[in-house]
Amino acid sequence: MTYIVMTHGRKGMFLFLVDRTKTKKAWWSYDWIDAIQFYKQTAAQIQANKLKFKEPTVITIDEAIRLSKDNDKNYDYGGQEHPFSSHALGQD
Repeated sequence: MTYIVMTHGRKGMFLFLVDRTKTKKAWWSYDWIDAIQFYKQTAAQIQANKLKFKEPTVITIDEAIRLSKDNDKNYDYGGQEHPFSSHALGQD
């Protein structure tokens, strides 16, 4: 089982703790793919306890995928299309 550290962001979005070996641009991401993945729940809990703001919690990878999909549904693109929509990719 794989575990991820998660917290609540703005506008009901969920944030995942970023694996800093993948990117140095941010500490938190709305996408679970950039998140650091722990193989032991205790290791994830130790990392979550080090963080002070927004009460981070440990969740499973399955929950993270579901929450990431919810992020996509709730995101306001300001009238623009989703960047990965078939029309935006030129598939229509």
